[in-house]
Amino acid sequence: MIERQNYLKIKEHLKYLEEVLQLNPASVERYRFYLRHLLLWADDQHFRNVQSIRPTLPSYLASLPGKDGRGTLASASQKKILDSSKRFFRWAKVTYPREMNKLPVSWFETLRQPRQPQKSSENVFVSLGEIQILVNTSIPEDNLALLRDKAAAAMLFLSGMRASAFSTLPISAVDLENLTLRQWPELGVHTKNGKKATTFLLNLPDVLEPVRQWDEIVRKSLPGSSPWYAPISHSWGDQFLSQEQPGKTRSQALQKRLQL
Repeated sequence: MIERQNYLKIKEHLKYLEEVLQLNPASVERYRFYLRHLLLWADDQHFRNVQSIRPTLPSYLASLPGKDGRGTLASASQKKILDSSKRFFRWAKVTYPREMNKLPVSWFETLRQPRQPQKSSENVFVSLGEIQILVNTSIPEDNLALLRDKAAAAMLFLSGMRASAFSTLPISAVDLENLTLRQWPELGVHTKNGKKATTFLLNLPDVLEPVRQWDEIVRKSLPGSSPWYAPISHSWGDQFLSQEQPGKTRSQALQKRLQL
């Protein structure tokens, strides 16, 4: 059963929001909805003693069912209820200083949603057999986009590079003769935390073949500062390499094309 004094204080607070702060009726109704959860949680405990209630208000809200009984209450709704509760308790401490004296300010000021456990994600690895099937797939010589993507998949397998670094790797940073890639920020490569590194490629001749083929194509047509994973333009069904600067979402585009 809801404590009557709690109900009366919530009612008075809503009147304060409407008449003193002059919130519009729709806003007051939203506060009424949010504070209803506070009333239900406190149940028959006076607001001055609620810090001892278990489960805590954040935990209680996190356990409530969501819309139509599916899942749990939306995170945004939980936050609004907690923020509305803080606002109410601040008002109550000022309006009823003696009655609410036992309720510590530190208790309601630190109300926040419980941390959600991070979902563990397993890395998905491509096997040598899978990459060999890919590189042995026949692609027409005039289909630059697919030749590039096949070379990209092979290069990523051989190097273990991050997509963001690979998509910003310039032609000049690729040395297939020595099987090395210069992941150097000064060359424009976007590495993790700006770290500089030289990466050695696995010496797998059949997997290297599409990489060498693409490397020869880009070096014939583009300057060394152009991305090795070069942009491709289309005109009347034909494809050609472009010297235009790629967009900032290049790595996302790469991941989408290769479904990384």
